[in-house]
Amino acid sequence: MSAARKALELPQFDLTLYFGPLTQADMEAVEARDPSSRFEENTLLVIQKAETETGERAFAWGDKHYLMNDVPLMVMQQIVAHMYQVGVADVMAGSAQQAAISQALAEGKETSKETSPEPAGSASG
Repeated sequence: MSAARKALELPQFDLTLYFGPLTQADMEAVEARDPSSRFEENTLLVIQKAETETGERAFAWGDKHYLMNDVPLMVMQQIVAHMYQVGVADVMAGSAQQAAISQALAEGKETSKETSPEPAGSASG
């Protein structure tokens, strides 16, 4: 399943980053690097997920020092918030769509019960 990527423009860096939804594999890749804080974990997730417009990785693991020490905290928080939001709307839309399908199926069953003919040989009123 390939979900759409979502862009985040960072004009202060003349940069646009693209993110797809986070996966368990992404989380495991970051966990394997044994981050010592949630800030380091989020920075590693950005390195893992951020892409250029062409789909190439925007950062390498060696960029961690730069991202943690030279990029302002508020900018990193903006990037991280965007990264976590990617895919959420798709999941919510999928849940709403599934609920609508379930409701339609349930209503269809009730309608078919009301309109189905009585079995042959049964006596009606």
